[in-house]
Amino acid sequence: MPGLCKTRVINVSPKELDELSCTICSAIYLNPVVSQCCQQLYCKTCITRHDNCVLDDCQQLKSQSFSIQTKQLLQLLHSLKVRCDYHMNGCKSVIKLNELLPHRDVCHFKERPVESPHNCNGCDEYVVNGQKKQHEDSCVKALKRKINTIDFHNKRLRIENGKVKSQLEIYKLIANSSDQIETYDYTGTYKLISSINHDQILKLLGATQSAIESWKSKTHTLVINKFSETYCLATSDGTSDHKLMFRLGQVCKETERDGSVSRLLVIADQNKLIETKENSKKKFKIVREFVDNQQKVRTFIDGIVSLRVYDRVEPTKETIN
Repeated sequence: MPGLCKTRVINVSPKELDELSCTICSAIYLNPVVSQCCQQLYCKTCITRHDNCVLDDCQQLKSQSFSIQTKQLLQLLHSLKVRCDYHMNGCKSVIKLNELLPHRDVCHFKERPVESPHNCNGCDEYVVNGQKKQHEDSCVKALKRKINTIDFHNKRLRIENGKVKSQLEIYKLIANSSDQIETYDYTGTYKLISSINHDQILKLLGATQSAIESWKSKTHTLVINKFSETYCLATSDGTSDHKLMFRLGQVCKETERDGSVSRLLVIADQNKLIETKENSKKKFKIVREFVDNQQKVRTFIDGIVSLRVYDRVEPTKETIN
């Protein structure tokens, strides 16, 4: 058999282990012999497999070409403390090399099939499969990796939970508005007369400062028409127009001015139209309240609220039943 695996030897430095290693098998010598031609040490089993000297290829090897190594080396090898042959099965015994064979004959762990070593998920240390959980329960690096994994799954679950809550809110809004869909005439033409804090809303939606200043300088009108069960909400600032088609209580998609797509639900609540809008960046709500020939539009995003007030300038007579 080849030499003894270095990982089974304890309390010996890597450099010292290299000095006690066979050139052929790179393991700790077992039954070391020295070649007479080059004075090189080998495990007896390793070198007898070769017909010629390994290092110099200087001559054909014969049994008399080897001599047993000195007593000092044998004493050094025999004093090495090594793990049992069955340490992968769970044996924790550490014995001297010269006591290994007697221990192996009586070891209680030899009846178990030898288990392959596995890497700890944290520190990469080799551990027996049956002891992996016990090791990782006390390994700081493994515990940190478990915590990171749990945090990742928690974040994913929070995102999924938010989506479910959002869908539930939509269903509740639809249910609460089902009896109030046709209670008010929202159609008309409206002109913006004042705005409070809407620049903050635009900033949250990604508008640049120059775009915000441009928005403030323009005249904004809003027209709401109804065609059968479908509403059309059209806005204009004199240079660009935007139209939104929707049916009350039905989820639809809105293409924004920047080309992005939002998921939208509009419900009626007496003299109010309530829009719940969600896109890849934000989720927000717009409440349009119709009172005293005015439309008061409140926008809610991330705790910020803006108010825009529109005067009704003329009724719209394009409603078709």
